[in-house]
Amino acid sequence: MLHSKNIIAIPPGMTIREQLEIRGMSQKEFAKRMDISEKHISHLINGKVELTYDVAYRLESVLGIPQRFWLNLEMLYREQITQVESENDMEKDEEIVKKIPYAMIASMGWVPKTKKSKEKVINLRKFFEVAKLNVLENICIPGIAYKSDNSNAITDYSTIPTIKDEQKDLVVMLDDKQDTAFIEAVKTQVIKTELVKKVGKEFKIVYTPLCGTGNVPVTRALAEVGFENVIVETSNLT
Repeated sequence: MLHSKNIIAIPPGMTIREQLEIRGMSQKEFAKRMDISEKHISHLINGKVELTYDVAYRLESVLGIPQRFWLNLEMLYREQITQVESENDMEKDEEIVKKIPYAMIASMGWVPKTKKSKEKVINLRKFFEVAKLNVLENICIPGIAYKSDNSNAITDYSTIPTIKDEQKDLVVMLDDKQDTAFIEAVKTQVIKTELVKKVGKEFKIVYTPLCGTGNVPVTRALAEVGFENVIVETSNLT
């Protein structure tokens, strides 16, 4: 059965099992009387399939317990599943919150100040506009830098102030001089310049920028090195 620290989701199948035990009826016999496969009955008892209106109607005929009773049990079970998953998700997100500089974000007025971990989770979900914080690993959100370990799992989330905070001395803007110096440094790393000159015009390079980052400097660097046929995968530019 699905469970969290405080909740156990009890499927209607538990009540069906009790009724079969009271009657001394096997699941095989019960499946025949229900005109449903034994496999489906097994899944039903173990909460792996939904108890539908049709099944509830058959249960009323076979076990003599009203259809509404079974449907209410199913509705309660689905609510319990949601509560279990919500509680487990909260527990996981509370671990993620420990890796996010919440106090710094709160000091900027982006989220309410609080020391309660659950409130931090709720506030950050609203701030990032996500249902769960663990999805931050799979989507790109402007203003967030991600640090990964060797297993490619995100181990730290660092918030980057937005451009509008430049006047607060939170952001230092870099001009073209820094870009040029960086590209010149990159060009010094080219090993076989003569080979690049020979194949640079025909050689095709497909570049996929992550959320648009690196698009301008990388394509510029490739062009200045000598690669003229660069195709940028535009689906990741935003």
